[in-house]
Amino acid sequence: MGLKFDNFPLFIHHYTIFLPINNMKVSILGHLFYQISDTFGLVSVRLFQGTGTAMSYRKVAILVDSANIYSRGMLYGISQYLFEHERWDIVHEERSPNSPVPPWLENWRGDGIIIRSMELDLARTAVQTGAKIVDLGLVQFPGLHTVIPDYQHDAKLALQHFRERFFENFAFVGIRGKRYSIDRLEAFSRLLGGNLSVYELEQKDLAYCGDIPSLRAWLKTLPVSCGLFAGYDMVGIQTIYACREANRNVPKDVAVLGANNDEIQCSISPVPLSSIMVNGREIGYQAAKMLDCLMQGGTPPTREIRVPSLGICTRSSTEVVAVNDSLVQNTYQRIHQGSVVGLTVEKLAEQLQVNSKTLQRRFRKSLGRTVHEEIIIAQLQRAVELLHKTDLSLKTIARRCGFTSDSYLISVYKKYFHETPRQSQKRKSTL
Repeated sequence: MGLKFDNFPLFIHHYTIFLPINNMKVSILGHLFYQISDTFGLVSVRLFQGTGTAMSYRKVAILVDSANIYSRGMLYGISQYLFEHERWDIVHEERSPNSPVPPWLENWRGDGIIIRSMELDLARTAVQTGAKIVDLGLVQFPGLHTVIPDYQHDAKLALQHFRERFFENFAFVGIRGKRYSIDRLEAFSRLLGGNLSVYELEQKDLAYCGDIPSLRAWLKTLPVSCGLFAGYDMVGIQTIYACREANRNVPKDVAVLGANNDEIQCSISPVPLSSIMVNGREIGYQAAKMLDCLMQGGTPPTREIRVPSLGICTRSSTEVVAVNDSLVQNTYQRIHQGSVVGLTVEKLAEQLQVNSKTLQRRFRKSLGRTVHEEIIIAQLQRAVELLHKTDLSLKTIARRCGFTSDSYLISVYKKYFHETPRQSQKRKSTL
């Protein structure tokens, strides 16, 4: 099978397409194709049989931004669905969430559109094309089928995360008027019976990470040891900057949790940001599946699919316990923020200049578990991270996490998670 891209020839080798444009070579991987053209950055891929006759595929526009890891995960999920099912004639352009309506859309006639945008005009124009539409939910446009994160589940994860760290005071920072922020706030507030301090930013406040006097003043009113849930990662990062201006220590005074888990943004935050791992890939996959059903004349089981998040990636911004005993706080932070290789109760006691029996007694009294159990938890958290982010062997992971052997790692992992490391790795890789 040969391919043709408008008037440019295409050459295929192992699912990689090379496109000569003005002496440039653009590599396009997989089934979701990208090109930056001279005019609109528009992508249009048509497949041809050996005779040169165009194959008949449904025409679909993918108007989804690629601004961060979360949205690119959605694009990956869409491409995964196409890989497993009938291909579409895809139109796609590089976008941000605030990109205007593309000039070509008004006169475009196709079968389906997947949209993710902050611009209501895009949804209106998409509806006017007459195509079937699935919305990924940045704005609420009436009547559209949607696939979104399960914000209620996110709120439950956030509260559980803070409760596990013994927090009793809670706050929320969101973006005014944004659905993801409104829904997470309402769900979090409902779980807490309304006992919650709230601050709402304007979208323009995220343009730079500078001082926002009203946010700084609000943070100063929060009680010490407060668990703060941010509407999404950039809100959390902005809040961490504001905490620094307000002389509030993160995480001791204010523990900050974000959502979406953009690993780059979270890692370069002034204090690395803990974040809810929203399942962008599954959202994209379900959106493509729903659109396929609509284009075939079917009726999806529901107009709105809510996809649960995968869990929480814990970083320094919540790596604390809200207890009054400073010895317990320091022990907890040393365990979770330092190296776990060769770490023992005796070594911790020596570092903290305290009797090991005293340390054990005070730690267990405050947290209900032993210092050794906390070390195991930290070792397992590190093992999970290496399992899902690297291709290291179990033997190497065990060594880096302080386990004496890979067999011991497997035994402890199965005890805590009720599955082996490889089973966990395989399950996550399919999401």
